[in-house]
Amino acid sequence: MDLPIVLNLKTKLTLRSAIIYSETPNTIDHYYTVYRRNNGAWETYYDMQNKITVARTSVYHNFNALNYTQFRI
Repeated sequence: MDLPIVLNLKTKLTLRSAIIYSETPNTIDHYYTVYRRNNGAWETYYDMQNKITVARTSVYHNFNALNYTQFRI
């Protein structure tokens, strides 16, 4: 993903997750989440699947919301 992982505002914020809207022809549209673990790996949580998958970070996403949290060492 071409998003900043860390934002330096008045406090340092780290990107933790993104909510994405999936619109595919001839299927049900839905939302899913990509989540960044503490080790830096990205996981995908789909509402239509019962398993967690490794996120592909090199593809374009239609982001609806980004979640940044306060940086902790």
